[in-house]
Parts: sequence; structure tokens; C-alpha cells
Amino acid sequence: MMNNTIYQTVIVGGGFAGLFTALHLSHQHYPRSVILIEKEDRFCFKPLLYEYFSGEMGAEEV
Repeated sequence: MMNNTIYQTVIVGGGFAGLFTALHLSHQHYPRSVILIEKEDRFCFKPLLYEYFSGEMGAEEV
């Protein structure tokens, strides 16, 4: 019987340390999904959200 447990990494706090840790893991091809939790929207670049939701731009472009 195989163990199908999926492990995720959760980073609580999206300050510079949390954000750069998540970016570092993504650039290192980290094998698990990374979830970054932040209650503030300080790193949300809102001007391109319309283009993303309308399908004009992909997530990697935003």
C-alpha cells in the first residue's frame, strides 16, 4: 500500500523574509507546493488584475 500523503510548505507572514523565502523555493524547483499567508495586501500589484481576470495576460505575466 502506497502512502499518498501530500506535504505542503506554509509560510506565515508575507514580509520580506516570507516573500523572499517563497521566491527562493520556487526558483530552486522545490518539490512541494508553497502557500504564503499574509493578511495585508502589500505585495499585491493591483493595476494588472483586470488584465489577468479578463484573460489578456497569464499569471506568469502579472
